Amino acid sequence: MVWVYIGTLDDPEIATIEDHYGVESQLSWVHFDDGLPRARCDEDSELVGALAAAQADAE
Repeated sequence: MVWVYIGTLDDPEIATIEDHYGVESQLSWVHFDDGLPRARCDEDSELVGALAAAQADAE
């Protein structure tokens, strides 16, 4: 998986959004009504495990 911020693209209109990820950080006044799936980072066991392993390696 590669993460690219859409604002860094020369033409962000060519990007297709498939889901909303990290919704636990969504601002209270931002509302999406597009029917796309929503996911929390803290409920992604693979991500949580990778972050825990990286933190353990750093200590």
